Amino acid sequence: MKQNRISKFLYKNIRWIFLVIALLIFSILAMTVLNQGEFSFDRHAFTWLRNWESPSLTTFFKMVTALASASVLIVFCLFLLILMKKRTYFYLVGINLINTVVLNTALKFIFRRERPLNVAIIEETGYSFPSGHSMASLAFYGFLIYLLYKSSIKKKLKIALITVLVIIILLIGASRIYLGVHYLSDVLAGFSFTLAYLIIFTKLITNYMKEK
Repeated sequence: MKQNRISKFLYKNIRWIFLVIALLIFSILAMTVLNQGEFSFDRHAFTWLRNWESPSLTTFFKMVTALASASVLIVFCLFLLILMKKRTYFYLVGINLINTVVLNTALKFIFRRERPLNVAIIEETGYSFPSGHSMASLAFYGFLIYLLYKSSIKKKLKIALITVLVIIILLIGASRIYLGVHYLSDVLAGFSFTLAYLIIFTKLITNYMKEK
């Protein structure tokens, strides 16, 4: 009986549990960066990914990282405008992206962490923490996952599309490390903060749609 109550509590509050975990991870990373600390796993991540370095893999990751660039996401938004029957969802996608850009800009201004030195394959400007591409990818593709989850399309197709989007998000994060423009901790911070943001944003959206 007690186990059933615990299971029901976890199921009912799973989103808030993930929210707390995400904020805890971000807080630990943020405090270390503010105190100018370093993470050993950052060095290990660079070393491990560079062991796989090759011209073809570099080309692949350059294409992957472009999936979270401003120009590509704008094109995707316009494409969604054509596909989506409800214009409300399109506006929500746009608001979501604007929120993410504002939050990332503010966070980078607060932490002002310099980008990795002497490891970059491509040229990037601006501060490093948290990763803007990681935040944009999870915010955009993560919100699409939410819309797919709420949609009425067939279950197998829904699972397949969600799986593809999850893989894209993870690959974009990996691309930033492989290309040497972000530390693993930048990527983890971007993902954890955006996950917390998305949980709140989608909850507000759910409440808003119920009221309409």
